Amino acid sequence: MQIERVMAGVLTYTVVSGEAQVTCADGSELLLEAGKTAELKPGDSLVETAGMVHFGENKGDQPVVLLSSSLFDASQPKAILQN
Repeated sequence: MQIERVMAGVLTYTVVSGEAQVTCADGSELLLEAGKTAELKPGDSLVETAGMVHFGENKGDQPVVLLSSSLFDASQPKAILQN
């Protein structure tokens, strides 16, 4: 499991498989399932479930800053990058 919070910028976030729970800065919640995309703004947070696949893009001109916490074993990589 990973927990992320957008601190700055706008992150375009797409779930490829699995699901992610988004909590918006205004307190509303959104379940992102496979094939769904959302623009995450400062104050928005999300929980990524085990085994899910996603990608994030910065389509804006401002840097995206994320605060991230992972519940992984210390020997596991935080992310596995794919092209």
